[in-house]
Amino acid sequence: MRHLALRAAMALLAITLAGVATARADSVEQFKTVVLPALNPAKLTYGTAIATGPNSLTLSDVVVTPPPDAGTGADKPVSIKTVTIDDIDFDGIGRGDAPARLHIRLDDVSSAGSSEVPPDLVKILGPGPYKANLELDYTIIDGKELRLKKLAFDMPGLAAIQIALDVDGIEPSGANIKDASFDAASLREGSITYEDHSLLGKVVTAMAKAQKRTEAALVKEWSGAIAVLAGSQGNDETPLVNAALALLRDYRQPKGPLTITFAPTRDASGGKPITDAMTDGVAKTLGASATYAGKPVTAPPK
Repeated sequence: MRHLALRAAMALLAITLAGVATARADSVEQFKTVVLPALNPAKLTYGTAIATGPNSLTLSDVVVTPPPDAGTGADKPVSIKTVTIDDIDFDGIGRGDAPARLHIRLDDVSSAGSSEVPPDLVKILGPGPYKANLELDYTIIDGKELRLKKLAFDMPGLAAIQIALDVDGIEPSGANIKDASFDAASLREGSITYEDHSLLGKVVTAMAKAQKRTEAALVKEWSGAIAVLAGSQGNDETPLVNAALALLRDYRQPKGPLTITFAPTRDASGGKPITDAMTDGVAKTLGASATYAGKPVTAPPK
């Protein structure tokens, strides 16, 4: 009996592992049959594809060719060393809708060179090639709430930005997410973090050189223009503006990240629509506050 039970257990384990292997293999097949056609007219090719779960896979040596532009012709391909899909809603894409959940990372995204970048930006960044990393992780709940856990863009050695938002009150069009309206949507919470490594310094240096001015004069002019914003909408944005001024003051060597945090007040009917920020101010409507290098910024930087 012991031998029979052991053989039965081994058989069950083999069947289970076979099922997992099949599910994992299916993720690559679903990517081929569901996702690739949905990218049309853009094209995506890759070297290898490895399934890591029923809704996850990793692609290597990826090349994305954007669709032709009516005015300039076909854009140049973009190379991506690795695309890691930790979770994807194949069913939503199969229905012709946006995926209700997606967690994807693009590592070592490379452009061929300066021909793909506006000339003014080339003067600032140099001739290239340029590299970046991107990550997107979100879930849409019941078609009404968007939980953007992370939207991150990083250009190594230059700058990085990361956004997290929880938005509800989305109004889907029928059962479709892609046509949903955000007109009455409100923000539960969120944050935006910008960390400068050398980009701001490069911009100031390049702009001062182009205008044949000193960097100090340019920074003073920009600071004055930014400070004017603090008087708009009842001084509502003063902490945010002062955080930007603090970062600009340290353009040669930033002391750390600038983070804007959103914590709007809510009542029985929910929060104020995000669109109210256009008239009532960001801080009042969205409960925005700012920190620079981990410290709250409330007074004008000296």
